[in-house]
Amino acid sequence: MRSFVSLVFFLGCGCASAAQMVPEVDLAPSVRPSAMITAGAQGVLLHGDTSLADGAPVRLRVTTSAGSTHEATVSARGGHFGARFPGDFNPRAALAPSVLYVDATGAAEFGDKQVLTKQSEITVLVSVDGVRPELPLVFTDDFTDGQGRTDLESTQWTRDRALANLFMHSRGTALMHIQK
Repeated sequence: MRSFVSLVFFLGCGCASAAQMVPEVDLAPSVRPSAMITAGAQGVLLHGDTSLADGAPVRLRVTTSAGSTHEATVSARGGHFGARFPGDFNPRAALAPSVLYVDATGAAEFGDKQVLTKQSEITVLVSVDGVRPELPLVFTDDFTDGQGRTDLESTQWTRDRALANLFMHSRGTALMHIQK
């Protein structure tokens, strides 16, 4: 009986810990039924659910596979939030086939100690006019370009550095305990 009570207590604590890991914003609806999205004339709708009160600000950040970052702030309404990329984001970007790394938060800024409870992240593959995006080689190209230049001198350094930094400050790395 004591083992059963210990197991129930352990599972209860685990469930409570897991419940605390659910962020107050959730981008999952943006990737249902698929993370492969065909952009329309108005761009891509990035939306989600939230436990924030109506009118509370939700910050959205999109980092493209080219390494550029764009942000928008929208208000929570009825447990939901949403914005269209690129139209609602600053600085304005051209709509192009790309991989979008999207963060949303109800906090004043992204990352920090609140990443586990206040931030949601998704990756979206966006095709435009039937053209699919090229997948970035970050983490696999060893920072060597076609001319043999490496690291800081390689042509992809700026883009890959932005993507690697985004990953290292993400909710995913915090959940895996690999943040620096």
